[in-house]
Amino acid sequence: MAAELPQEILSIIAAYSAADNQKLANYALVNRACPSQTTEIVVGDNLKFKKRGLTLEQFKSATSGPQNWCIARRKAVRRIIYRIAVPHWLDDAREKEDGFFYDNFMRRENDGAFCKGLPPMFEVLSTWGDKDHPISLSIVLQVEHVYTSDQGGEPFTRSYGGFDPLVTAYRASLRSDCNIFIAKCVASLDFPEAWTPAAMGSENGISPSAALKISAACGGDQLLCMRVPGEFMIPPHDAVCEVQERDSTGNNMHLLPTSVRKLDIDWPWLDTDEGPVRTSPPTFALQPDALSAALHTVSLQLRELHTEKLHLLPDVFRCSSSCSHHWPNLETLELLLIPYDIFGINLQYDHEVTGEPKLSNDYFDSL
Repeated sequence: MAAELPQEILSIIAAYSAADNQKLANYALVNRACPSQTTEIVVGDNLKFKKRGLTLEQFKSATSGPQNWCIARRKAVRRIIYRIAVPHWLDDAREKEDGFFYDNFMRRENDGAFCKGLPPMFEVLSTWGDKDHPISLSIVLQVEHVYTSDQGGEPFTRSYGGFDPLVTAYRASLRSDCNIFIAKCVASLDFPEAWTPAAMGSENGISPSAALKISAACGGDQLLCMRVPGEFMIPPHDAVCEVQERDSTGNNMHLLPTSVRKLDIDWPWLDTDEGPVRTSPPTFALQPDALSAALHTVSLQLRELHTEKLHLLPDVFRCSSSCSHHWPNLETLELLLIPYDIFGINLQYDHEVTGEPKLSNDYFDSL
């Protein structure tokens, strides 16, 4: 039994035993039954730890195979943080110059590296099965080169000076020809914000549309929780990017697996002045909104829905004639921080006599 335990568990057991002044010879003997790469856990009375992090090949070698110790390691894995190397860190605090295009070689090279680096991890996970090994998977980018001068930024951009329009932050996208293996063992999927010391800032993130496409590769019925990322800024002059992002996300919302029961959406924020405080509730045009309509359809399968900074039109609350009630399964609905509409218009207004600008219950009643 002990010989089948993975190295990581044996290390923890040995650490507790060493702290209790027990002899560690027995643990060294157990490890002789393990493969060569798992030997020499204990050196004297201290543990020997390897450098944090594994390459994909090391991870595959350590967890793949029919041997008992491989199976034990797979069962021991609960969370994987997968970092995908991309060549360029693209600063979101840069101003446009004449001739700037979002479709430039730096963004294309990053998207290409993202599309190349993503499938191999899913290929490994596709062999794990879906019953005994539910895991949480976090995916982040890891930049290879950080540019901090005007000579190294995106073409036709310069460092922020407060005079010209800002560039909308880069977020990785998946190309249409990117094929991803189906991994049935993923129970939770998110795309957390990661820090890069070289740039003294956050790594570039992943677009909401790409996140939904990745969720489609989490097949089976294990994926229960999903978080759509949105920690980036859209400048006010690029409000059209907000509409494009909404339409793209709405058109890909159907890719979300039907097994998902908890959905968190953290939407990009518009960098806009708050403007004058309203004295009456905002009114909404009744034009169709792809994202709101798609979110209503998805919400019928959810138990929890959390959104932040996401402006919703009445479509998300509308119930079709065939529904007996709005949400048959929803238990928690949380809508946080909706300061602007999709065009950057301030939605806050005075309520009662306090003068405090806020979204009040009247706003939700108006929906």
